[in-house]
Amino acid sequence: MTGEGRGEASLRGRLEQEHVAVRGVPEQAAPRAEDALIGGVLDPWVAEVVDCGERVGDLDLGPVQLDGGPAADGPPRLEFRGVHAAIDGRPILHGIDAALGRTEIVAMLGPNGSGKTTAFRTAMRLLPVTAGTVYVDGSDAAHRTTAELATEFGYVFQSPSQMLFARTVREELTFGPRNLGRDPATFDELIADVLRRVSLDSLEGILERPPLSLSFGQQKRLALAIALALQPRTLILDEPSAGQDHRTAEAFIREVLAIPGLESVYLITHDVDLALTHADRILLIRDGRIVADGPPDEVIEDSDRWMACNLRPTSLMAANARWGDREQGFLDAETLARGIVARERGVAGGAEGGSVDGS
Repeated sequence: MTGEGRGEASLRGRLEQEHVAVRGVPEQAAPRAEDALIGGVLDPWVAEVVDCGERVGDLDLGPVQLDGGPAADGPPRLEFRGVHAAIDGRPILHGIDAALGRTEIVAMLGPNGSGKTTAFRTAMRLLPVTAGTVYVDGSDAAHRTTAELATEFGYVFQSPSQMLFARTVREELTFGPRNLGRDPATFDELIADVLRRVSLDSLEGILERPPLSLSFGQQKRLALAIALALQPRTLILDEPSAGQDHRTAEAFIREVLAIPGLESVYLITHDVDLALTHADRILLIRDGRIVADGPPDEVIEDSDRWMACNLRPTSLMAANARWGDREQGFLDAETLARGIVARERGVAGGAEGGSVDGS
């Protein structure tokens, strides 16, 4: 792992060692997981699992996997080598180096203004580099146009309205393929496919509706469909959880990761929980420099560095530290809640307690 000096105590270690007050009750005195959940983050999930009366054997506790198959040989999908960039003459990136795999989920975390979005905009040639080189599949990205790069990377902006300008949804979805010279005879099939992949196909009259008349969540899905219409192998999602509550954001990212045919997803985010529970790797960026690069559990080990990136422990991190299992990695709220219920049912039935997967 790259980055600054490792702190004396890990963030996860601190969370495990501290007697975190749970609704005013010391950790060791909490009577039941369902009645004492850190910060209340798991309350709705545990309640839903209990109310549904799910059987332990029916619980699906595994993470969502991309459809890209095993890691392919060859160069990284995206690589930054000594990349510098500036906005309006003000330096933003200061020589970043990072290689993002062809079949990875990678999250870039960091404070506002640290260069997260800037880095990926240089990859799309939406912003020029002032020094260094960006490589896509081993080739200098400077030799490709932004339109060509859009067929490799489906870039979805933080605000969906930034991508919506056409009169109808149909026109939005055909704009990119038409400008790339794709065969118009394939458009109907293409449109049907991308709408199905983002779960907008059942919306009545969707093709003739003005994009900005859709709800925020529907606009977000439409922006994703627009990116998918160019048939990229990789998605770049800028703040995918912005404007959504935890439950909606979690459902959205799970649906994205389940889209058939995607090989990799790169996340630009402030959402610590989303990054820790879904990413294979975390890149921490501060002041235009990569300060850490590694698996989530390793990246959070240095608590001083984590805090210096303006990142704080979350309720879900505390819940994972208390009830999770290091070998499983970080679990999302629903999976963790289901595991807690499954474990307590096992204890109530006379089985030995274990990790949240019931083992």
